[in-house]
Amino acid sequence: MKIRCLIIDDEPPALAVLRSHIAAVPMLEIVGQCHNAIAAFEVL
Repeated sequence: MKIRCLIIDDEPPALAVLRSHIAAVPMLEIVGQCHNAIAAFEVL
């Protein structure tokens, strides 16, 4: 079973680092990314 992840950060370089680290973990699945908490609440 995979753990679904929503990445939230306002810095594009940080988003890229988080994406690469999460992608390297087989049991994690990236379902989206947001640039702030307000956008994240809309996704959730």
